[in-house]
Amino acid sequence: MARPRTLASLPAGGPLEHDYDFVVIGAGLGGLSAAASLAKKGFSVRVLERHIVPGGYATSFVRGRYEFEVSLHVLSDIGSPDRPGGLQRFLRDLGAWDDVEFAQVPDFSRSIFPGLDIRLPMHPEGFTEAICAAFPASAAGVRRFMGRVLAVAREADGLSEAFGRSKGSRLLRMLSIPLRMRAMPRYAFTLLKDVLERDVPEEGARALLCQGWSYVGLPPSDCSFLYYAAMLGSLLNHGGWYPRMRSQGLSSALSGALESHGGSLQLGCGVRRILTEGKRVVGVEDDEGNVIRARAVVSNAGPIVTYQLVGHDKVPRRTLEGLNKRAMGTSIFQVYLGIDRPVEDLGLDCHEVMANDGFDIEAQVALGRTLRRPGHMLIGCPNLAVPGISPPGTSTVTLTSMVRGEPWLDVAPPDYVATKTRFAEGMLGWADELFPGLRRTVEVVEVGSPITMARYTGHPTGAIYGFDSNRLGHTALRPAPVGPLRGLYHVGAWTNPGGGYWPAIASGQIVGEIAASIVSRTAA
Repeated sequence: MARPRTLASLPAGGPLEHDYDFVVIGAGLGGLSAAASLAKKGFSVRVLERHIVPGGYATSFVRGRYEFEVSLHVLSDIGSPDRPGGLQRFLRDLGAWDDVEFAQVPDFSRSIFPGLDIRLPMHPEGFTEAICAAFPASAAGVRRFMGRVLAVAREADGLSEAFGRSKGSRLLRMLSIPLRMRAMPRYAFTLLKDVLERDVPEEGARALLCQGWSYVGLPPSDCSFLYYAAMLGSLLNHGGWYPRMRSQGLSSALSGALESHGGSLQLGCGVRRILTEGKRVVGVEDDEGNVIRARAVVSNAGPIVTYQLVGHDKVPRRTLEGLNKRAMGTSIFQVYLGIDRPVEDLGLDCHEVMANDGFDIEAQVALGRTLRRPGHMLIGCPNLAVPGISPPGTSTVTLTSMVRGEPWLDVAPPDYVATKTRFAEGMLGWADELFPGLRRTVEVVEVGSPITMARYTGHPTGAIYGFDSNRLGHTALRPAPVGPLRGLYHVGAWTNPGGGYWPAIASGQIVGEIAASIVSRTAA
């Protein structure tokens, strides 16, 4: 690394020789994937991460004798050796595939409603027919709805496959895509609610079909059908997977790929400022006051935080106005439980239990905008995906609810601990009703609110998926990966294609291609 410099030590004259081709702000999945991709292409890359471990939300932490997964429930786009998904192809291309091992989960969920307890397989036909069997009067509509979902998923797979090809064949595939796409343009601005209500007469069947709403963070009345269908179809087609070393194993594999290709990662040191000259970025000043010059800067911090680092006076007004019009996405409330019993003693028999207080998904989401007990909760047990992931004779369980961060920002500091404790008690009490005796087996408890998420990631309101992927804010309609200043790029959940593990990684893959092309041309 070049000798550290401070702003005061820089000469007043022309620009200095760059220290790196790229500086990447943040070692979340988008930042790591972009950095590894660029390093593999031969660019010099340095990643600065304020946390002491890489991964952003894709990390783990230790309390007592338990190591907890921070956020992952299930991964999509792994696929099989003969039908690899986009994530598998990307990891293989980086040389990171052999550094992380995945276990397949057999079910999409066990979904519990008042009067209904149903297991939904992780397979298109099994998923569809389980819902048809539970609601035979809606069977024809359920099959029609799932046909639309799978049509979108096939076209989304085609886009991903085309992008993952070699440069020459990729161009041919990309040029032919418009001739083969029918479903995605048709549903580009369609709400999930509209498709559900058109196809499926019974509320219960509709609730089962959109049980994955928490994976996109929006109710049917706000959620893009296209975005939901791509998510659900990807999971059902490619299967659900869980890294045997938790999501930290995935982040470590991407970090290892970065370093194996000559890039560098600095932990415990973030970025204080993004430096500009005229209308282009020229580097960063880190938390220690060192200046690092670069041809380009890739930010995993999200546009809101990124433009604060740049300085609003240097960002076009229309860009800032555009951000102000976007809806902030959901956050989460998590209760992490270290259980001093094996999973067989808990009555839990599915990696993901989706608990619902009724079939009205809109009402569940509305509760998430308050500080009252949620109406929807995910009960995750990684031991059912990876036996032995906790110490012998124990298990770990995570209770997760989608909540909005804004109400938590209004809690007075003296009331915060009591409010957080009361909310966690409500979730644990509900879980104990569903699985009697769970509470008395708890050895370790840790709680994370939207305030916790905001503190560790820097995301406003603790948003986990960035901006909402609503009808006007999903995939290509999200903030562009190329920033408003030359040499500035965005990756992560806030940009294209959206929130979630694979979309965040894909954003880095996209920027790795775009930024490499632009920087190569300007440097020539």
